[in-house]
Amino acid sequence: MGCCITTTHKSSQLAKLNQSEKDSSEVVVKTSVNTSMPKSQESKDVPSFQSSTNKIKKRELTDVYNIKKCIGQGSFGIVRKGQHKNDPNLIVAIKSIDKFKIKSNLHLLKREVSILQSIDHPNIIKFYETFDDGKYLHIVMEFCSGGELFEKIMEKGKINEKKAACYMEKILLAVNHLHQVGVCHRDLKPENFLFENDSPNAELKIIDFGLSNKFGDKFKHTTKMETFVGTPYYVAPEVIKGEYGPKCDLWSVGVIMYVMLTGHHPFKGETPTQIFQNVVRGELNMESPVWETISEPAKDLLRKLIVTDPNQRLCADDALRHHWFSDAPKAKIELDPNIICALRHYKPKSQMQRAALGIIVKYLSLDQIKDLRQAFYDIDLDQKGELNIDEIEQALNKCGIELPKTQLFEIFKNLDYNGTGSVKYSEFLAATISSRIQLDEHTLWMAFKVFDKDDQGFITPANVYDVLTNMGKNVSRIQVKNIIKEVDLDHTEKITFEDFKKLLSDGKINC
Repeated sequence: MGCCITTTHKSSQLAKLNQSEKDSSEVVVKTSVNTSMPKSQESKDVPSFQSSTNKIKKRELTDVYNIKKCIGQGSFGIVRKGQHKNDPNLIVAIKSIDKFKIKSNLHLLKREVSILQSIDHPNIIKFYETFDDGKYLHIVMEFCSGGELFEKIMEKGKINEKKAACYMEKILLAVNHLHQVGVCHRDLKPENFLFENDSPNAELKIIDFGLSNKFGDKFKHTTKMETFVGTPYYVAPEVIKGEYGPKCDLWSVGVIMYVMLTGHHPFKGETPTQIFQNVVRGELNMESPVWETISEPAKDLLRKLIVTDPNQRLCADDALRHHWFSDAPKAKIELDPNIICALRHYKPKSQMQRAALGIIVKYLSLDQIKDLRQAFYDIDLDQKGELNIDEIEQALNKCGIELPKTQLFEIFKNLDYNGTGSVKYSEFLAATISSRIQLDEHTLWMAFKVFDKDDQGFITPANVYDVLTNMGKNVSRIQVKNIIKEVDLDHTEKITFEDFKKLLSDGKINC
């Protein structure tokens, strides 16, 4: 089942591409949740769905959102459009999974939520929150109105090479970030990429992390996975063989590129078994007339992605440096000195202010963050989806700011909320947004109500703990009490809306 928007007429679209492809797409729906997942390996480090404290009155989904029409349906639940009651302009996608239909694999849902909490990139779907009503787990995410990449291919028959290169760069940026943080998607296909809106230059975003898995030493997992998951036309040969690593995603990316450029799949078959056999052989055919109009650099990248030996296959980092991208002319972009000034002077008054800004950036409109998003891309020279101290220093230098190392380290420490040694996308937005916009009372109220889950009119330590853990922050209750103490001047262990406004009122910086 698609994570965010899966159109209900997809089977008829597939029929237009190839009648045999319709049959294999139905197989995926039946096997999208694998019942043989080894729990010992793949169910660790996941959060509970329930509220972190019994003191907070349980909020229901319908307390916060008006539920609109169904926009997708699968074997285990539905995806519906939702509207936030406190902000009618905030439209979301709500994925509701019937836990009784998947009761033997609830750990997969928990892992999906854990992964959504851990990823933070402009080209990955934004996660808001979850609700658990006993029967259903509701995952609330960003709503993307621009439709699927698959639909764009169907509409045009194929994508011209210049536009395909633009899409491929966005896809690889997102995949590179996933792999940097130890997440393997395992079901990359055109249906799992959405455009944020209908504009010609809309961002492309990865969705549906239902089959994703964590890998690497930081998660106490090996770099090899064994579970047979994915979609027949896009699954890598090593997945079929039963032992694989994150480079399986790069095979899928290569197949997506092939489909964009030609309008058909490289490995076909009348049945899934035939498709799998052709995938394992991996014989890439570039002899048809359509290839006469495709450049040699594009063909070269395809040959280095669609290669059966994963050891010989490019990683996302290397693929982004392929000359197919570097040869394309790009407009020279100057960094906005005001954005760099905001980074330089960002110094949050408290951990509570940091947390509040982290919430606020989730609810800002595209118009409010569009130029900041572009600045993030420009500063992120190694294209890993996070900023390191060298990149921050180079950005400062480009704007004529040269600082002693001690000052540079202090700036970076203020930006790096979690102390991970890198600045996440949302941390970058939080550092720059407060100096660029006037936070109106409505925006502040929306953020306040995210914390005030039990509608008491004030924020308690239990509220803060619940919100921070839902954001993926690893905090203890003692740490939360200390966070509250920083702003709780009257020692009531409560933060009123007036306190909250004051906390965020003086963020504007004159550069």
